[in-house]
Amino acid sequence: MPLVLLKSEEKFTLPLRQAYMARATDNPSWVLILAATCLAVIPVVFIFLALQKQFVTGVMEGAVKG
Repeated sequence: MPLVLLKSEEKFTLPLRQAYMARATDNPSWVLILAATCLAVIPVVFIFLALQKQFVTGVMEGAVKG
């Protein structure tokens, strides 16, 4: 969906930019693509680790029958 809405490359999200980099040439630079993937995942992991207790509590409360 973002690819349909975004016309300029400056506004591409990181996954779109990575897909564009992978398809741009016949021999994509996988090192750069993997480095960008690692940089994209790091904030998500830190947020999950910081909020892990609340996340697990919410999942457990939703699983209780009664």
